[in-house]
Amino acid sequence: MKVLLSIRNLKTHFYTEEGVVEALDGVNLDIIYGETLGLVGETGCGKSVTALSVMRLIPSPPGKIIAGEILFEGENLLDKSPEEMRQIRGGKISMIFQDPTTSLNPVYTIGDQVGEAIRLHQLTTEALTWEKMVDALKLVRIADAEERATNYPHQFSGGMRQRAMIAMMLSCQPELLIADEPTTSLDVTIQAQVLLLMEELQRELGMSILLITHNLGVVAETCDRVGVMYSGNVIELADVETLFEAPKHPYTQGLLGSIPRPDRDLEDLAIIPGSVPSLINPPPGCRFHPRCPYAKEICRQEKPRELMVEKGHMVACHLFGAD
Repeated sequence: MKVLLSIRNLKTHFYTEEGVVEALDGVNLDIIYGETLGLVGETGCGKSVTALSVMRLIPSPPGKIIAGEILFEGENLLDKSPEEMRQIRGGKISMIFQDPTTSLNPVYTIGDQVGEAIRLHQLTTEALTWEKMVDALKLVRIADAEERATNYPHQFSGGMRQRAMIAMMLSCQPELLIADEPTTSLDVTIQAQVLLLMEELQRELGMSILLITHNLGVVAETCDRVGVMYSGNVIELADVETLFEAPKHPYTQGLLGSIPRPDRDLEDLAIIPGSVPSLINPPPGCRFHPRCPYAKEICRQEKPRELMVEKGHMVACHLFGAD
């Protein structure tokens, strides 16, 4: 399996008046060519910060990537100049945000905004830009694309706006699409349509997808592998079937145990005690140890190493690999 993107020991901090927020504490993650990798975890665990770090869009100040590597096709994105990153963003790597309403400019037509991405990265003529823009709208199954291209964002429904955003991001046929909660603001029926569309487009274009979501049901249906994040770390990584059937990390077990199911009574749902730790003053050792029912003394003192417990199944927990 050939690796498209490799994140190594990535640390991103935010410097605030209250203190230093250690948002990412040594993230390691690989994305394979052509796969969909899901990234899940509680709000504030670092999923979106990981995506923004890859795109080099961390606001500075207050944020700063202080350590690590982000290797895309073997080249470290952290060594790229701002101009080189502008060419990569939207060209080889694109990102869809969760709210298309805030991502589209209300005073420009859909066609103008999709066409701008094409002009910036492909330097085409006006006629060819229009042609490519219409093709991009057709690709995301927008009917009457020529006519709808003259519409403004407010004339599109929420699902249609998200399709327009996907068209914009795919107009230059990127190798990696980062989708950060792409269906959160949509109703359930439209969510399913957008996710199915992304699956179809992945097969057609052969791109890789990093899907960031809270919804474990979405992960089960759409992803090949899944990484679980907690407090700035990837604490478990496996293929979807393995993770759902045999989770190893206590946090992952609690997360999966808290999912409502038709065959599970409400009183049988798992509850993870405590709350997410502060990233300004995180607990020493394993950051999950204050909430873990299996915590030992070593958990309070040392950060666990990432171990391969089975082929393709990584877990960062002192319960594994210990004497």
